[in-house]
Amino acid sequence: MSGQSKNLFNRLYKSAKKPEDLPWHEAEPPPLLVRALDQRSAQGRALDIGCGAGTYSIYMAERGYEVTAIDFMPQAIAILREGIKDRNLSIEAIQADIGKWAADRPFDIVLDIGCLHTPGTIDLAA
Repeated sequence: MSGQSKNLFNRLYKSAKKPEDLPWHEAEPPPLLVRALDQRSAQGRALDIGCGAGTYSIYMAERGYEVTAIDFMPQAIAILREGIKDRNLSIEAIQADIGKWAADRPFDIVLDIGCLHTPGTIDLAA
């Protein structure tokens, strides 16, 4: 990711204390995610790439999924962890670069909203 983009994310997360403080926050999950989960006969493992404050990670965990939520912004992971600290949800929140991180097991659902398609976010060749 470019330095300019990182600076923008840093400024936005610096002033955010909860998911609703972020300009891209949507309280409701995307219809495509809802349909994808509705079509499955059983829960499983879900990966939320660029999870941000974790709104959709929480939604998937509430539906019974074991969620791995990953974001490169430490503030995003901190907001997610704060939001789930007193809840019994299966969410592993990881602060890492998705372009360098490697999963130890496969996932049944992979969600990417605004991460992999953003130019300069990751080294696609890697």
